[in-house]
Amino acid sequence: MDENKEFNLITFLLLLIIVLIPDQISKFFISLSNFSLNTEYISLFSWEDDSFFLNLISGLPRIVTQVFSSIIIAYLSLLLLGVLYFFKNKNLFYIKCGVTILFLSFISNFIDMAYKSSITLIIHFKPLAISGNLASLFKYFGVVLIIFGTITHWRELTGKDSRRKTFLIDNNYQLKTSLFFAIALVIQGLTFTLFSYFYFNNFTFNFNLGNSDDISLPYLFGILVILILFTLVSFFACIIYTQKTVGPLVAFERFIDDLLAGKDAQMYMRDGDHLQDLKRLSIKLKKGIKENTPPPLP
Repeated sequence: MDENKEFNLITFLLLLIIVLIPDQISKFFISLSNFSLNTEYISLFSWEDDSFFLNLISGLPRIVTQVFSSIIIAYLSLLLLGVLYFFKNKNLFYIKCGVTILFLSFISNFIDMAYKSSITLIIHFKPLAISGNLASLFKYFGVVLIIFGTITHWRELTGKDSRRKTFLIDNNYQLKTSLFFAIALVIQGLTFTLFSYFYFNNFTFNFNLGNSDDISLPYLFGILVILILFTLVSFFACIIYTQKTVGPLVAFERFIDDLLAGKDAQMYMRDGDHLQDLKRLSIKLKKGIKENTPPPLP
């Protein structure tokens, strides 16, 4: 069904335009014009919501919120690009579209936080008592697309791949290695975070700077959010990196199998692969076997 559908740079840019621009324009227009509409089921008017993240970072200085939001936008963008790059050779059109729309909807709201320290809400659904904006609607649409794509592309997702179409070739080695580095990053990050948290608590208490939790908890929460996103980005980066080591080993194993089967074995490696010496060794091995194999009896 999706053989002719390809997720490429043009698709990504179109989704970027479709999600970000209407959401930002609608917020700006309704806020500027004081437009309002009240019906039985839906209300349209603009108000600023600074109660995100359970009020943990509301009321902070604007520069703190701007820096925090900018960091989150950067890591969300890196994570989105990492996920798309991870599946770049897989035919997962609907999943890629859904993931892109979902991430862009979060990024759009964090753009609000970066320059206003609040999120502009313009829609209130009375029967559900839910408020949001176009980014919120896109977020739900992205989730639906991901679910639909998972069902549609299930065979592509779970099928065994023997052509290096994905970066996850040796599940055991790559996942264990990536998890090891991710856990190491988490331990390091938690150590730094907890030390800083108790340090700030003690500092604010000793110098009577107010309620220490009002200063320490937002800091702790912000660092933990950044740590989680950084760990996810590093996890995908590690899998992508280890593919350049596992891939040549798999290619060398195929070469040995073809050689033992009496075929004209050739080892193929990609540009950028590690262990390039394996190709030289494969040529040397093939030549040595050929030179030391006695000719067939007449």
